[in-house]
Order: sequence, then structure tokens, then C-alpha cells
Amino acid sequence: MFYNELKKEIVLNKIKRVSFLTSNYILLCDVETCNDNKIILDFSYDIISTRTGVIVASGSYIIKESWQTRSLRYGKYAKSKVKNYIKKLNKKECKLISLLDLYDLINNLINSYNIKIFMAYNGKFDLEALYSTFNYSNKKMKLWQKSAFELASEKPLFMQLDLLDLWTYASKLYKTKKFKKWYDKKVAIYSNNGNRKTTAEIVGRYILENLHFIEEHTGAKDLEIEYLIFIACYFNSANKMVWLNYSGLWGVWRLAQDIVLNKDSKLYIRFILNKMCYN
Repeated sequence: MFYNELKKEIVLNKIKRVSFLTSNYILLCDVETCNDNKIILDFSYDIISTRTGVIVASGSYIIKESWQTRSLRYGKYAKSKVKNYIKKLNKKECKLISLLDLYDLINNLINSYNIKIFMAYNGKFDLEALYSTFNYSNKKMKLWQKSAFELASEKPLFMQLDLLDLWTYASKLYKTKKFKKWYDKKVAIYSNNGNRKTTAEIVGRYILENLHFIEEHTGAKDLEIEYLIFIACYFNSANKMVWLNYSGLWGVWRLAQDIVLNKDSKLYIRFILNKMCYN
């Protein structure tokens, strides 16, 4: 993958179908950002065995430079969580980490576990947030004089990974008649266009059978439900083939709707929705 500076977005690798068993481990991540510029405050991860589905390593970190920069710590998406993060830091449920140490940590995880697949719910956002955070510099901000890319001695290995978008993978659950019937009976909250929602929170309620489940929107806690979504999909069928480098933003949510797909629609709709997700 690479970052398109003109469009300000990650361009994913070519879409492909592979077996989980070609890779021993997957890196599941969740990030919480500060503002619309996608600078990360909270980075959490699990390393998951593709053979057993078991978590073999995990970590939760607050980026020190973000935490110690007031405009980021009290950014529009972060300020409501500050008290919660203070509690987590005091209880050692997460750790402060420098930007460069986080960069090295991610590289070391990828090397140590021979990671080939990056997974997150709406994973393209998480990849763009990683890139934006490591690439960010601001001469007016004491802790952000140079980007991690400038300071690091190694290439950013996360840019070499293929993406397994968990939002897309979760269509194993939300495209089913069982989910749709449950949603209409139990949730019955639709978008302005009348569509069923497929957020991690909604799919989490379905898995947990708990209509009161609410995401905390801190990395480690959100990873708990995202891991359960992954496991529910993983053990939903014997077929361990998955499609990589497809972003759920571009139409997979349609599978949760009562929509007859138009065969004359754009190629990605025709290919992805009619053939790809998820037999």
C-alpha cells in the first residue's frame, strides 16, 4: 500500500483471496484519534493465531507526544476520555509510549510474528491514522518537530501489510437472515435512508445478546468486542479463505439491507458484493 498525498488517503494493495493458513498470525489493531487530522492518542493491539484464534500477545498504549500536547489531549474526539485514560494509566491498564518507540514496537511485532495481515474494523481508517501520526510534524509544537519517519532508521513495515477489514469480514454475520430478523425486532434503529447499521457496536450487541452494550471507544476495550466479532466469523464456517485489501466503506454494509443488487452497477459493486462477500 502507499499514501496518496494528493487525495490524502491510503491506497490499498490489490484485492486478493487467500487462506488464513498462509499466515500464522494476524495483527488486530484499534486506534483512537484526537482530531480530524487523525493523530492517534490511543493505540492498542492483539496478535491472534490464525490456527487457533487465540490471542498470543497484546498491548495498549497512549502516545506520549499526543498526551503531553494539550491541543491533542483535549482534541474533539479525545477530551471526553481524558479522565478515563488517567484512571487507566494509574491502574497500569495502558502505558505511555513515545512515538518513535511505538514505531519500533510495531516493526518488531511484524518481524517477530512474521505478520502479513493487518486487521481492524474499518481498517483503512486505522492505517491512515498510523500514517498521519508517524508522518506528522509541526515546527510550532515542541514535541512534534520531526516526524517518526524522519527519525526512524527502518522502513514502516505496516505499509507492507495486506488489510483484512473486519467490517467487511463481519458480513459473515450481518448479511444473514438471522441478523436482519434480529435487527428489525430488537434494534429497529435505522439510518436516515432506512438502512440497518453494521457498526462494531451493533454487531457486538448481536454476538453478546446484549442490547445495552455500548462501546467505550478506548482501544483496549473496543478490541475486546472486535476480537469476539473476529472469532464469531472465524468459527462460523470451515472455509478459512478471506478477501484482503477491501475497505468496508465502499459498499459491504449493503449486505445487511434488503437490496436486490444491480448487475449493471460499478465493477467493484458487481464483483465484491455478488461474488466476494463471504461464501
